[in-house]
Amino acid sequence: MPDTSANPSAQKRAGSPDGHGIAKALGHENYIPLGYSRKFWYRDSLSVPVRSITSPSKGKALFIDPNIVPRITGKRIVIVDDAISSGKTMAAALTLLDPFDCAICGIVTAMRQGIAWRAALDSVSSGSSKLVASPLSAPIFGKVADGWVPIDGTWDN
Repeated sequence: MPDTSANPSAQKRAGSPDGHGIAKALGHENYIPLGYSRKFWYRDSLSVPVRSITSPSKGKALFIDPNIVPRITGKRIVIVDDAISSGKTMAAALTLLDPFDCAICGIVTAMRQGIAWRAALDSVSSGSSKLVASPLSAPIFGKVADGWVPIDGTWDN
């Protein structure tokens, strides 16, 4: 059982319940929001650049509050996010948490989209794609003349 949960999308949208709700359901008081919004007390050294499907522009970074670092150092952590598609946001979260000697014991998402995320996660931390669990999966869709169809080889069974 993890000591805490971290949520890379917690500050992307107000009131994101993903990580907090799961941490609470597991009986944990620790919930660590990671986010794109740089607060004035944050340090650049506690951030990593990120580009993903939902945030493709340059100049975006994933931050962790320096006041939270002591709560995660050396702890077992589950990372929670709403979806994983390219894996770039989750890979950034793994990179951000790595210096704090965290043991990532799970990555929970509501949905897996495609399979590109596997290579992205494993390129940062070998075998980390095996930690991903989610109840839903979907292929990547491509536009055709009469609508949208699943792209071959993108279904994660």
